[in-house]
Amino acid sequence: MEIEVVEEIELIVVEFEDHEECAREGRKPHPAKAYRIVVDRTPQKVHQHSMTGTEILALVGKSPKEWSLTEKLPGGRRVRIQPDQVVVFHHHAVERFETSPNKVKNGEVGFAAPLTADDRAFLDGRGYNWSTAQDGQAWVLFIKGYQLPAGLAPQVVDLMVRVPTHYPVAPLDMVNMLPPAGRRDGRALPNLSLFPFQGAQWQQWSRHRLETNPWNPEVDCLATHFAVIEDALSSDAA
Repeated sequence: MEIEVVEEIELIVVEFEDHEECAREGRKPHPAKAYRIVVDRTPQKVHQHSMTGTEILALVGKSPKEWSLTEKLPGGRRVRIQPDQVVVFHHHAVERFETSPNKVKNGEVGFAAPLTADDRAFLDGRGYNWSTAQDGQAWVLFIKGYQLPAGLAPQVVDLMVRVPTHYPVAPLDMVNMLPPAGRRDGRALPNLSLFPFQGAQWQQWSRHRLETNPWNPEVDCLATHFAVIEDALSSDAA
């Protein structure tokens, strides 16, 4: 008896889906004839249901030999996309795709700090002026000239993030600033304190993950920590 094999074809239900919009609305994209995605800060319109990591990199003129690709999901979690991995655009919303260089430079000091290759790629990919220093059994990461959201003042500060010895198994938490910052309109912000380090009084911003989004050493890293901190700073500045 002959068996007829019928290929299952997914119904196209909409003409166009915007991944940023889906991420903001917290919904899964519908199958569509075209999708808007963002690679780094560049919007791209694609007319296919899926692409490999290599093909997505090619949209912005980059190659997997020199660049890595990560998808930023709603909530700030980031997932590395391999060059031959297929991304199906109607499976889940992606806030944006981010690229980072495979070849990275080390900070000015503190090469032994427990930063991963992905962490260094994140720092260099953003163009940060960064360095590390030892603090007893732990480490600290410094970023000079960090730009704060418009609602905060001063606009430019130095950041310090403490990196525990057993990172990334041990989580990153909070951020420190110098000079101290606040709302431009003078309204007080909660959970700010002083943290003395190397003769300076850093301002500690106690901004933590929600219980629904605990640290996961399998996926979390410096980039996801910055996503949490930057979301909190944007809320503080609003």
